Amino acid sequence: MPKIIFFDIDGTLVTHNNSIPDSTKIAIQKLKQNGFIPAISTGRPLTLMQEVAEELGICTFIAMNGQYVVYEGEVIYQNPLPKESIARLVQVARSHKQGIAFCGSEKITGNSMIVLANRGLVKWLRPFISKIAPKSALKLVNRRFSAKPIQPNDYEEHSIYQCIINAPESYDAFYAQEFPEYTFTRSNPYSVDIISKGVSKAIGIQKLLDHLEGTIEETVAFGDGLNDLEMIQFAGIGVAMGNGRIELKNQADLVTDTVWNDGIYKGLDKLGLLNEESIEVS
Repeated sequence: MPKIIFFDIDGTLVTHNNSIPDSTKIAIQKLKQNGFIPAISTGRPLTLMQEVAEELGICTFIAMNGQYVVYEGEVIYQNPLPKESIARLVQVARSHKQGIAFCGSEKITGNSMIVLANRGLVKWLRPFISKIAPKSALKLVNRRFSAKPIQPNDYEEHSIYQCIINAPESYDAFYAQEFPEYTFTRSNPYSVDIISKGVSKAIGIQKLLDHLEGTIEETVAFGDGLNDLEMIQFAGIGVAMGNGRIELKNQADLVTDTVWNDGIYKGLDKLGLLNEESIEVS
């Protein structure tokens, strides 16, 4: 039987409006009662995942696509990016008029709209964005926000574990060629996550297993995006969400239902990790 169950956040634990389905909350609590360790494995920086982790009572997580690993509140692995390379990344992003965010362990800086989330504004605006701000308007706001000059202290005065550039998928090959020292991955079409070469959520899982002296056969992973691909391939059992990318589904051991149709609950139940008699889902 597996011991650690890893969950991506966006499109896996939470829906598009950042809400956690009730069935998912029930399933996570039941996992704990049954002696399993639920863990978050996300591309989100720490400041943008804390709300979800606290709501589910999860204290073990892999953040920033494997760059930062915490077990029961203790940091067991961290892998900051080199400052010299970040400076060149800033110059290239600026030349293409693309905003960039610098993700540390305590805050997010830069000239990307993601910085607004660090200040709590996005949380307040999220329920209204899809209704009052069409894509063209969001692009305009993002373009204006990215015009703000980057200051050296945005990334020089603290460790940066991940950068995020507001760039469409058409830029992926360009950035990969310009910066071979990085891995470029994404969980959405609007921005690309930049981490150390060779790092992924799978590496984060391995670091946690090394700490616990566990084996990969003791793991299950749920995900939906391209940045979940290595994790799904690496885990003892990889589960793709019904709303996930086709590339992920093709590599998964199991495809469950969508996040908004009790996909987490149904997937865990199909794997025999939940006691059906003690759980009632409306």
